[in-house]
Amino acid sequence: MAERHLHLCNPPQVIKNDCLAGRYRLNDVSLLIVDECHRAVGNYAYVFIAQDYFRQAENPLLLAMTASPPGSNREKVQEICENLMVGRVESRTDTDPDVKPYIHEREISYLSVPLPPKLEQIVKTLNQLLASRLSMLSGLGYTVPSPEKLSMRAMNAISAQVQAHIKEREPSGFTGASIHAECMKLRHAISLAETQGGSEPLRHYLFKLLAEAADPKASKASIRLSQDPEFQELAYQAQRWQEELLQKPEYIVKIVQEQITAFPDSRIIVFATFRDTVNLIVKKLTDAGIESHRFVGQSTRDTEKGGLSQKEQLATLARFREGGAFKVLVSTSVGEEGGLDVPSTDLVIFYETVPSEIRSIQRKGRTGRHGAGNIIVLVTKGTADETYRWISHSREKSMQKGISSLKKVPYSSPYVPAEKNSR
Repeated sequence: MAERHLHLCNPPQVIKNDCLAGRYRLNDVSLLIVDECHRAVGNYAYVFIAQDYFRQAENPLLLAMTASPPGSNREKVQEICENLMVGRVESRTDTDPDVKPYIHEREISYLSVPLPPKLEQIVKTLNQLLASRLSMLSGLGYTVPSPEKLSMRAMNAISAQVQAHIKEREPSGFTGASIHAECMKLRHAISLAETQGGSEPLRHYLFKLLAEAADPKASKASIRLSQDPEFQELAYQAQRWQEELLQKPEYIVKIVQEQITAFPDSRIIVFATFRDTVNLIVKKLTDAGIESHRFVGQSTRDTEKGGLSQKEQLATLARFREGGAFKVLVSTSVGEEGGLDVPSTDLVIFYETVPSEIRSIQRKGRTGRHGAGNIIVLVTKGTADETYRWISHSREKSMQKGISSLKKVPYSSPYVPAEKNSR
């Protein structure tokens, strides 16, 4: 029987379903290539396929690849290696002699963006609301940080305290859980105000919170927050916010205009975290006479509207690749995914910084594939943008060091017979 190679770059759930239904067998696959292997954790389809492959194939050979391994976390690497039956780890960087000839230059620059005075006042109000909730938690006996030091790690630490109180059936546990939920909502609102550079995403979120509170099944946290006079005043003001609160979108328009003027055949990708922001950027570019299209994932909840099906995503990428219809793609995180054939671009713009080293690497990887490329990251002064920039940078460095130290570490899996090996 002829040998078959199987490259898992398409949605692996399809292969898994075919295997379960008996439509596809892995017994005569001579090489299984797993792309974006950092996803091979938990119940992800990669795990089932790899284990099924090693059970069926007489001489299994597996190659797992990723540009963004969790190198700073040895336990996660161990889990991935065990799930994929990996026996040896190899790593390469841009400076390695067998890679360097194939790497094109990528220039990364960080553009500092001021926070408009009106947004500063909005952030101040939100921080006051947050401080009052933290004071409530402190009064209930919880250990809490100051608002400016309220990181996600600190929020998780408060959550752990809440769960401990609930486990002991202390009344303060359930009250603390409700206040903690308020803190999470306010923290997200602050992040929107600081990093999204405009009024629209924050306005939508505030109105969403009010709508949640009006629901008959609303949580106490939503009701209490919506009834706070300061929050009500902020929501009232949001109805009158105008274009002067916008900042980052104007920078995007200017950068794109300069790029297209200097290089008319350019392909540009703008990455933004939220769909509201993507829609806002597309509108601003369109108003400036620049043809652009949004690239977002499928809607996963009934409340989400306007998602793109996989067929629509592929059609959008095909048109972007051709370049005649439009030259600017404005994308959420779906454009970061390695399984999608996103064309190489001349310029990648980060609308905001991201603390995840994996997401940062994936975004940067969209340029410099077939020629030199540029990356511009917008960073709002004195906000979470600056913090996330350094977190991501630090984690990328830790990743590189971690993977280098794991090169010579042997791995084994309880699923793999001694005579079967993988790479």
